[in-house]
Amino acid sequence: IRNAAGEWVWVLSRGKIVERDASGQPVRMAGTARDITLNRAAERERRIAEEVIRSMSEAVTVTGLDFLFSSINPAFTRMTGYQEAEIVGRPSATLNCEQHSDEFHSALRNTLQRTGHWSGEIWQRRKDGEEFLCWLELSEVTDREGNRTHWVGVLTAITAFVLANFGYHAGLVFYNALLMSVADEKTMGRVSGYGVAAGYLGAILGLLVVAPFAAGSVLGWE
Repeated sequence: IRNAAGEWVWVLSRGKIVERDASGQPVRMAGTARDITLNRAAERERRIAEEVIRSMSEAVTVTGLDFLFSSINPAFTRMTGYQEAEIVGRPSATLNCEQHSDEFHSALRNTLQRTGHWSGEIWQRRKDGEEFLCWLELSEVTDREGNRTHWVGVLTAITAFVLANFGYHAGLVFYNALLMSVADEKTMGRVSGYGVAAGYLGAILGLLVVAPFAAGSVLGWE
């Protein structure tokens, strides 16, 4: 309907007959009308956000404060092999692998709970047991009062990125080198206060520059 200011608004109307004449015909009604324009706008934004998340190539997860999965997007299934019905209700530690120690994961959670955010490279495990390197962004979700309610995570697979940028053979060389280096704690390059294994992404970005020269024999360049 159009309001007093001449603007079109959404209204939720409810009413009922409160009086009838001798023949049973309604003569008076009572009801309420409530402006739900903001609700409709919020619902529209929610639907758009859901569609954006569903169409993202990055894996998106939502967990409760207890770190149990409550929602994932289709990219998560493609990346890990877990269907939503298989993973919802299970702990995020389901994806943990032996590349990182218990201390690493404890430090990650401590940072997340203290600051509301964590980002870094991390090895995860797919449903079939294969391990993969990814960049993980974790952030808190709060309600209108600012109370923390959930964690949202975005995972980007770095292993696929390496193979795509360096070609199959060269990519495997660098991927295997990264995999082997995890065993050496001295190469982890932890960031103070975050406990993040931050050395790998810098190495990968560096490889984008030096790869054409360092991998010349593999790629057939002279």
